[in-house]
Amino acid sequence: MRAQDIPPHLHDRYGIRPPSPWRWVAWAAVVLVSAPVALYAASRYVASQSSTANLTRWSYAPPTTVRAVLHVDPATTTQWCTVEAQDFTHVDVGFALVPVRPGGTDVAFTLRVLAPPVAVAVNACGSDPYALQGAQFAPGVQPPAQPAPALAPGVYSPDRLRAVQ
Repeated sequence: MRAQDIPPHLHDRYGIRPPSPWRWVAWAAVVLVSAPVALYAASRYVASQSSTANLTRWSYAPPTTVRAVLHVDPATTTQWCTVEAQDFTHVDVGFALVPVRPGGTDVAFTLRVLAPPVAVAVNACGSDPYALQGAQFAPGVQPPAQPAPALAPGVYSPDRLRAVQ
């Protein structure tokens, strides 16, 4: 029922008023302010989405290296993938943060390890290396340094990350 269909004496009793012409201006202002904010948030969300990566093959090269190949879905920004090597007790013996350039699909790299691994895995990939899961070394164990362009745990400083990109 529209406001003009209601008898005038009910308008006074129940406080019914005709719609204000300014309500359309208010709605337009809300849309004009919230649309850019929503678009910015959506673009940040899309940019931060992680790629999927699979470890296609790896081989242990005694005494301290593992050669591995990742297959990563192409991305529009540099992605970072965490790769770990574990011994039979499920403790990390090698860990690296590997950069994947935009458009890259297969990435071959060398991972330094402290002991022979029984498993090598890719945990996650994403555009923010600080948001990825860290290493799980035994307490008191110093992670091995990794050959460039990969980074070892503890060297995720912004300067080092910019140098790799």
